[in-house]
Amino acid sequence: MKISKIAMTAFAAAMMAAAIVSCKKDDDDTETLPSLSGSLRFEVKEYLGKKATVTIEPKGVIHPEGYGIGYSCSASWLEEDIVLKEEGSSSFIEENKTLTLPDEIGTYTISCTASASGYYSTTSTRYVTVVDPEESLIDMKLGYDATKYPEGKGVADRDGNEYGTVIIDGYEWMTSNLAYKGKDLKTAGTISDSLGIAYANCDAMSEIFGRYYTWNEISNPEYDICPEGWEIPDAEAWLNLADALSGNDEAGYTDGYAVFDGIAGKMMVDAKFNSAENFMWEYERWMNPEFDDFRTGLSGVSGLSVIPCGFASISSYPVYDTSKPDQEPVYIKTGSFDSAYEFAAFWTANTTSDNTAAGTTEDSGAKPYYRYIHKSDNKLQINTASDTSFGAPIRCVKAVGNRQTE
Repeated sequence: MKISKIAMTAFAAAMMAAAIVSCKKDDDDTETLPSLSGSLRFEVKEYLGKKATVTIEPKGVIHPEGYGIGYSCSASWLEEDIVLKEEGSSSFIEENKTLTLPDEIGTYTISCTASASGYYSTTSTRYVTVVDPEESLIDMKLGYDATKYPEGKGVADRDGNEYGTVIIDGYEWMTSNLAYKGKDLKTAGTISDSLGIAYANCDAMSEIFGRYYTWNEISNPEYDICPEGWEIPDAEAWLNLADALSGNDEAGYTDGYAVFDGIAGKMMVDAKFNSAENFMWEYERWMNPEFDDFRTGLSGVSGLSVIPCGFASISSYPVYDTSKPDQEPVYIKTGSFDSAYEFAAFWTANTTSDNTAAGTTEDSGAKPYYRYIHKSDNKLQINTASDTSFGAPIRCVKAVGNRQTE
């Protein structure tokens, strides 16, 4: 995905520099030094907010002769290196260092080096992207035609997150993905301490990409995941959206479980992430049939502002408080994420048992549906997923005007 291209460029430069040093040693006939044992490691979240703090604690390298290892670190936004431990010393100056990230979005590097006299040093680098809900998504209204699809009143979830809305043929749709964590729910000891999961397991991304939920979470009435009066769109709501965006009332769609052709580009937005050069939707010919500078197939006219957040595979593991052996564990969720920058997925409120045309029943193992857009086609497609591990975003919807009385 494109976010990692910055990292790959930096990595390539580092490898080239290493190759140059290696060649010079060969030319100078310099004696090859032995390597330190172990592997240098330290942990940093991939995405964090402005002025967030990170604690750097390098470890994992061992001196083959038992002497002290020196540790030093640098950060791309700081002028001076940080020495945590001198070479040969038996004790740390500081075992860890807490750094404050810049107050500006962008991707930054943190590098730590372990060294000892007479040995090759070893360096490890991490990349952290500073994000902000108000700044990281650029051009989210690009192409939007408010005369066709007027803005709604907006809505807030019970966590206090606010969402813009648009009205499309009697339905009011959220214009960004749901970020509700369920702060008002007491779920610790059962499934998790929050609903859904943030992209890359980084909460800083929650209000930017929205959260990824399992079907078991969204179908549990206890959680009532959408704001009051709103709901997860069902087959009828998706069908109505497709008919409205198709612009062909006489020959519109009639099956809420169909693939809706020709409307994806109207739902998508040609947004950028954290940089005006970092287009989210990777280029495909249909997005810009004329090969001009406007990516005309990706119009964004509806204002739904769909971005390619991909999907998640979600699992959980128990964490026990060893000081309280009789206490129930807290289950912590974690996710692996796929297809960002090329795929957008949304849950529907239906399962295969609701689709009578498919001839299935609950007893035959009904599966939940989700709608998706892939960069390769101008289509709003449909598929089924696991009810326990597949994670997808949600766009809540509400009937308005005459739709409320139907």
